[in-house]
Amino acid sequence: MNEFEQQRQQYVMNLLSEILPENLKNETQLSQIGLHESGTYIVLQLTLTNKITRLISGMPDNSLTAWKNTFHQHLLNAFTYLGIKPVCLLNLQPFNRTLILSVSNALPPNSIKQHLQTCFDEMHKTLLNTYSASVIGCFGSFVTDFFSIGSSYKKSRKLQEYTFIIGQGHCIFFDDFSLHDDYSLIEYSYIQKFETFLQHRDWINIYKLIDTIKWSLITNTTNNSKTIYLYKEIYALTIRHLFNEICVYQDEIKQLNEGIIMFEHLFNDLHDVHAYYLEVLQNISQVDMDTPYSLHIKKALHIIHMEYMQAISLNYIADSLNISTAYLSRLFKNEVGMNFKTYLTNYRMGIAKQLLTATTHNLLTIGTNIGYPTATQFIRVFKSSESITPTEYRNYHRTTSLS
Repeated sequence: MNEFEQQRQQYVMNLLSEILPENLKNETQLSQIGLHESGTYIVLQLTLTNKITRLISGMPDNSLTAWKNTFHQHLLNAFTYLGIKPVCLLNLQPFNRTLILSVSNALPPNSIKQHLQTCFDEMHKTLLNTYSASVIGCFGSFVTDFFSIGSSYKKSRKLQEYTFIIGQGHCIFFDDFSLHDDYSLIEYSYIQKFETFLQHRDWINIYKLIDTIKWSLITNTTNNSKTIYLYKEIYALTIRHLFNEICVYQDEIKQLNEGIIMFEHLFNDLHDVHAYYLEVLQNISQVDMDTPYSLHIKKALHIIHMEYMQAISLNYIADSLNISTAYLSRLFKNEVGMNFKTYLTNYRMGIAKQLLTATTHNLLTIGTNIGYPTATQFIRVFKSSESITPTEYRNYHRTTSLS
């Protein structure tokens, strides 16, 4: 790093902390170190995900500098694009990177975010191809003079409290993100329901509830500390429930306990947390001796519970189990008491009803999340199954809850 770059970094660091340098530089002096007072700027805070942090932590010192230089160049290259230019890249925290970006005033205002999103997506692809891992991006607000970048920086840092919701490989802009810190009674009611289902070993409703919790957290943009608290509570409740049968569930208890202890190190985002618990839940429900189903039906139900949002069919599941479609169809009727299509529809409708009452998602979003590619198809199936439209169902339950 040359002398000008060092001066630029120090000057920028003072501005980010909103401490004005002792000697304010004029426009000419700023230009000499590659800075300009006027213009549009935005700060991007990048959170490194676990695989990248492990790479850094496990690397010998003699290799680390060269590795970081290459890594940082990937970040800078991605944001040199169509009127967007990196001003400075800072390593202010061990597993975060702060990128100050200059945006040309010639860019149409309504396309700036789209260009930044394109840059982020290209960076994400490069990091995945190079390191099989990515980052989470938090953009602050746009500012119109360089001395105000501290304001943008604070807002980008605020968004980092929501990285579990934003998710690996995604970015969000502060002005587009609705921040919610309230831990509502809805989450507490989920815990109560979850404990009740556990006591009755009601695995099907547990699967549904876990999905509802995930979507509720995403919709309400609950911050990291509250998201972590809720899932740690779910993990702990499951451990307590299984502890009387520790000989049977020893591996599952150990896995859940590790999830609690190593939470921030194991999981990049809410999807990781969710998938980890579903994997353990699958093992618990499969070894549950109270479940009367045959192994084929247990596996078929597991596929439904894990892939209900996809276009799955009886043929697909039969092929996955290496049995005939006719045989699987008979097993469903004899053991579950209904055919495959009815069971799948009922399961999807159960999740749909919880999403309709617990979230504000539109019908297309809910439909695609449970396996129906269009709102029309979702409405048709819902009305056929429940004798009421999804909107009528949502309005009725909202009115009931208010009264």
